[in-house]
Amino acid sequence: MQTEAEGGGGVAPPGYGYYDGALVPCSREALVERVRLGRPTPLVWTPETAGLVRPWHVPYLFELLHQRVVAAARQRVRLPALACGGVVLALLAGGAPALGSMGAVVAALAGMWLLAALHGLSTARRLTPRAFEVAVEQRVAVRPASTPYTDALSVLLVGVGALQLFFFDVSVGVGELGRETVAAGQWWRVLTAALLHGGVVHFALNFMALRDLGRLVETFAARGFVPLVFLVAALGGSAASLALPPHGTSLGSSGGLLGMVGFLGILGWRRKDQLPPGFLKMIVIDIALIAGLGILGYAFIDNAAHAGGLVAGGLVGLAAIPSSARVPRWEPGRAVRLAGIASLGVLALAALFLVVVVLLVALS
Repeated sequence: MQTEAEGGGGVAPPGYGYYDGALVPCSREALVERVRLGRPTPLVWTPETAGLVRPWHVPYLFELLHQRVVAAARQRVRLPALACGGVVLALLAGGAPALGSMGAVVAALAGMWLLAALHGLSTARRLTPRAFEVAVEQRVAVRPASTPYTDALSVLLVGVGALQLFFFDVSVGVGELGRETVAAGQWWRVLTAALLHGGVVHFALNFMALRDLGRLVETFAARGFVPLVFLVAALGGSAASLALPPHGTSLGSSGGLLGMVGFLGILGWRRKDQLPPGFLKMIVIDIALIAGLGILGYAFIDNAAHAGGLVAGGLVGLAAIPSSARVPRWEPGRAVRLAGIASLGVLALAALFLVVVVLLVALS
């Protein structure tokens, strides 16, 4: 067996072994144990293979990897199952009124979490070597070395969230969106409302969504789109909230985040041949779930802001993302980078303005 090691410059000797920066001959038992324990084993060789191959191309090694994937999927089912169990106990103890409107949304989220985990377990059980390879490629693809714009936007939300822990009522009074207050000249609310949240659960859900969506945008589009889309969508969501009924007050980052979802939907449609399989389907499912939550929690969810943000983000995508048939190699240029920096600056100024005004009001 005289096959060049990928990146190693050596040749694979006969027998069994693995390559992890160097060729390491070993027994079959040692190779099996290494894979079973999950130790780094990017390439292997065996008497049954024609040179160095990925371990999932060896049937008995793939079976070990498959068992590990299924075991991990089972672990991911436990926590949402406990959450759903808690919801069931609450219903048995106090009936449907015990949950309340917000509780109904939390119950729906727990149910969707459990369904997603069960779907993951079902997918893991049907895993094939090719599907395993695609999953590995996707996992690596969606974890870039750094996500500076997502991190920066996260810092802004955390900073404002920390302020709300001490001055919640004042922050809401100063920064939430309302038709009457904006009409009275307090125009800053169209942006400050997107940095505020109604509680810890609201903040946690939006923060986790920002981390996931921002990473996808920075990986598959360009980093500058994260603050740019968030800013445009936040403004679009505020505009829709002011223009469409019901005309109450609202706050939260959901409009900006839905803008990222809309942007990623256009990306998945126009560049689908250059993205992981199922990318667009994932985005469409997310939109459907969010729409379902909006219907369920219509009494306290600003669906107009959600829709406005989604549309605004989609429009940014339509304006900026060319189809792969028209532009096979798409590299967003300097204009997107500058727009991203400018958008992040605007959001930082809005956060600073909010902090200063809240402190002045609270300490006066």
